Amino acid sequence: MTDLAFPEKKLIDYGYKTIIDIFKDSKFTKCIKQVSKELSKKYPMIDESHINSLFMKKEISKELFKVFFAKADINLLDLSDKIDIDTLPPNFLNEFIKNLKDELLKDKNFNKIFSDNELYEATLNINFNIENIAKDLNEIKNILSKDYEFNFEQYVKALKNNIKTVHNVELGVKNHIKKFRKELNNIYVKPSFLYSRENNEILQIDESENFINLFDIEKNIVILGNPGAGKSILTKYIIYLIINKNYNEFNNKKIFTFLPFRVELRKYHSFKNSKKGNILEYLSVLLTDEYGLRRINESKIEKILNSINSLVLFDGFDEIFDIEDKINIKNDIENFANLYDKSKIIVTSRFIGYDEDVKLNDDFDKISIKNFNDKQIEKYIKNWYETEELDEQTKQEEVKEFLSKKEELDKELISNPLLLFLIVILYRNNLKLPESKLEIYESCTKTLVDKWDDNKKLKIDIPEELKTKKESILANLAFWSYENKSEKINITHKQTNFQVTKILQELEITKDLNEAEKLTEDFMNYIEKRSIYFDNAFTHKTFWEYYTALWIYQNYELEHEIEKRDELISKYIDNPFWFIVLELLIAIIDENIGSNKIMNKLIDKQIKI
Repeated sequence: MTDLAFPEKKLIDYGYKTIIDIFKDSKFTKCIKQVSKELSKKYPMIDESHINSLFMKKEISKELFKVFFAKADINLLDLSDKIDIDTLPPNFLNEFIKNLKDELLKDKNFNKIFSDNELYEATLNINFNIENIAKDLNEIKNILSKDYEFNFEQYVKALKNNIKTVHNVELGVKNHIKKFRKELNNIYVKPSFLYSRENNEILQIDESENFINLFDIEKNIVILGNPGAGKSILTKYIIYLIINKNYNEFNNKKIFTFLPFRVELRKYHSFKNSKKGNILEYLSVLLTDEYGLRRINESKIEKILNSINSLVLFDGFDEIFDIEDKINIKNDIENFANLYDKSKIIVTSRFIGYDEDVKLNDDFDKISIKNFNDKQIEKYIKNWYETEELDEQTKQEEVKEFLSKKEELDKELISNPLLLFLIVILYRNNLKLPESKLEIYESCTKTLVDKWDDNKKLKIDIPEELKTKKESILANLAFWSYENKSEKINITHKQTNFQVTKILQELEITKDLNEAEKLTEDFMNYIEKRSIYFDNAFTHKTFWEYYTALWIYQNYELEHEIEKRDELISKYIDNPFWFIVLELLIAIIDENIGSNKIMNKLIDKQIKI
């Protein structure tokens, strides 16, 4: 992946911010003070504070910066022009620089920098870039404020406020669970990506490189991911890095001269339908309503887009359900990209919801967010505890305990950023992982099937009679497909539709076959669009197992069909495929009925065997 490589990786390894802020570093200041003190003893006629004031001047910092590198040539003539050397003893400048180097070498971190000329070259180049960027930003601010009455500082301040926190109020946790709000930058963990190129070549972008390299891609980008993979959070974090000038996170420093706009497509879709407006008109309303700026009409928005670079992030393409609406939104985005070529466009979508029939044109490259690996899971847990627990010993003990137990959890659950977020909340409240998987599975299922969409205020585009019995329909579908799968019977789309039609009739949603078939089509479209069920299978094994256990509980336990329940348990108790379903079933019974009879029966049966 040479075209995505970061040529200044050494700079990142050391931490670019450390290099940029090196003259503010207290260690460096101490080194200057120490050398000043020593030389003032050698030359009593020169006051120590005078030496400090000479060498801490901002105007000499760029040249003095070279003292960090062994082979760098310091321009003494340039320094002499900026320092009143007539007041100094002969050869004082050379002596000061030599002593400063010796003092710096006592620090192992400075020592490492001192010997690395490749780092020096990279740093000088980036310093030059940052200086240019600073000039560009000032010019942009002037253009925006004078010509378009756009309050840049107010916009950036509002952006920071709108994206800075992550909270769990929308998750499917029970009422007794403590609600959390976290600072985005404190807990965010970079994912890894797969980059799909025109020639169908797939490139890996590791988490250490992701933002650094994303903007090396010349085309516009579509970012795809599973439910809960962190697509929306990613768009917020990219903006966070840009407005906070985290220069070390991007290889292409030009991104810091881009004005970012984040458009939630479900909101734009609602605006488009109700106001018959376009993207420019929506941006005008967005800046006023969400960011509190003085109203800027669409003609000025257009001039801004034609005058300066902008980064426009369109979030949630999959949240437009109707095919005609989705085509219209697609056309709007493509036309916007064509009209405003100074804009960089990023669109996010779930995999399911970004169809071959309705996908953006070849001006967009695809990036896929991968699930967390073990390293990212561990980093997330540690980040969480850094903000949550002040006592260092408690923090270390709980993190260690969680990491030692995480192998007990289904990898599909814990590698999903949203569900990991939820699991850590559950663990933190109980100070242990739940003894049964029920609370995790129930919370995760409710989060991804119900709460996540409710929080986004997505319109549930199914008839009310299906909406009210959605859980029962899914439970019936899950049990039927689970039994078929355990018997190694392949399920076709036709069979699934027939079964759902039958379920709707059995649940007395309708007795009319034609109406049941129509409602089946509505329901299947809905669960596919919401990434619950696709290609004749539940998209998350979690959904499938939880709803299967729920069906057994609702149809056998609550209906007092105890013999059927025991018969099913006996049939599958030795089948590993059913272990989690049966564990969840017993947990549901225990939580709702509190009966030990089922366990006693199983124990008695095993003793007899």
